Amino acid sequence: AVQLGSFSKKENADKLVATFKAKGYPAQIVTTQNPKLGELHVVRFPSTHDKVEANRQAQDIIAKEKTSAIVVIER
Repeated sequence: AVQLGSFSKKENADKLVATFKAKGYPAQIVTTQNPKLGELHVVRFPSTHDKVEANRQAQDIIAKEKTSAIVVIER
């Protein structure tokens, strides 16, 4: 998956999702529990099982939107 951000406050994740959806990107929130940080709201694009495609998506977002994005391998 391509991760765009991770937030402790859901409102911040909601804002980032709205920004990307307004631009036509399929952003979504996945809420997880981190043992040290507690509940986190992770903003990402839907999972792709193709690492090459995920890397392409991340580089495309970085170039077009001037933001950070990382590829996260799901288990």
